[in-house]
Amino acid sequence: MRILLTGSYDPTYNRTAIILSGLRQLGVDFIEWPLRKVRGPEIRSVAAGDACDVIFLPSFTHKSVRKIRNAFPNTPIVFDPLISRYLTKVHDYRNIKWYSPHALTTYLSDIRTFNTADIVLADTKAHADYYRDHLKVPESKLRVVPVGVDCGAFTPPSSTTAPSRARPLIGFYGSFNPLQGIDTIIKAAAIREDCDFEIIGDGFVGDDIRHLVAKLGVKNVRLTGWVPYQELPQRIASYDIALGIFGTTAKAPLVIPNKIFHYAACAKPIITIDTPAIREVFCDDLNIKLIPPSEIALAETISKLVSEPDKLRQLGTAARNLMLSRYDARHIGEAVAAACKDALAK
Repeated sequence: MRILLTGSYDPTYNRTAIILSGLRQLGVDFIEWPLRKVRGPEIRSVAAGDACDVIFLPSFTHKSVRKIRNAFPNTPIVFDPLISRYLTKVHDYRNIKWYSPHALTTYLSDIRTFNTADIVLADTKAHADYYRDHLKVPESKLRVVPVGVDCGAFTPPSSTTAPSRARPLIGFYGSFNPLQGIDTIIKAAAIREDCDFEIIGDGFVGDDIRHLVAKLGVKNVRLTGWVPYQELPQRIASYDIALGIFGTTAKAPLVIPNKIFHYAACAKPIITIDTPAIREVFCDDLNIKLIPPSEIALAETISKLVSEPDKLRQLGTAARNLMLSRYDARHIGEAVAAACKDALAK
């Protein structure tokens, strides 16, 4: 079986990079043909290239699916959307008004796109259920492939490089989108003045977060902006506790963000909101701490954990072992290869 990866995709994006790494580790026969724009000449160049048995369209290639299907009408397609554009734009970012003509167009486009593929991947079962119930994707087409992590790149700190600090350091990184609930972290930091907080990233709600820090007069929060991706493992390794998401948007219960897998691979104790998606992979109080989306609950949980260093180590070690056992790149590659075989068998 030869797999062709194509469409307008970014091979360095975390989800796609993990899949590529896993396929390489397994020795799967695949070729990459990323397109800057999915239009006639570029598609024809793909069609004129090496023969393939299955086409794999990586994350965010929604606009590629139907065009690639028209160019390859008889070749099975596996689509890894990662998101519903309708759910993200209308209910998460809310930059398209609900019930507007644009919202309806986006919704119908999602339905057509998802149902054009032979197999559709979802990063969680909760997300797969959304695709089934709201985008009308048949259950038989859906496969769950978790985001996973490169456990070789994200590793625990060595004892010789572990930082020594007078105050606990609580860390977070992200693209500052609504589902992350960064305002909850800022408000918890205002309560927990005995801890330091580092928040890496920027994005859609960045100005709101900076205004909130100024309004509350929070002195123990450092907003770093973006750092190079290569620095993330080292920064995460410096944290005493790593923070996940705390938002209440429609998408928050459906996903497990990249950061959660990264923290776990670095053997960091993690605090995040309790959702069905998170519980598909993690177990509360065994390898993660799950809380309601509340700054009071977050502040109280931080206080409890920093007073129990043995518990911190236990949570981090268990999280790392979980990643190694089920969610490293090789496991993710196996799941993608199996989905491609299912598409070929249809």
